[in-house]
Amino acid sequence: MAKCTDIITPEQLVALREAGYVVIHREPTVKMRKAYYANSFPECVDFTDGFHRMVAQSIREQNEET
Repeated sequence: MAKCTDIITPEQLVALREAGYVVIHREPTVKMRKAYYANSFPECVDFTDGFHRMVAQSIREQNEET
């Protein structure tokens, strides 16, 4: 699987983050799926909260890679 830094430079990624953008995984990882539900039943998860948890997990995984 390609990483975003295979397509854009680390400097461009930093510039995007500083401008308020995030780059997330195209396909959710297992950790991202777990973060979405946060040990809750699917019907109890607010979409916006779940999405933000999933994005945060994607960022954490990217930070682990660098």
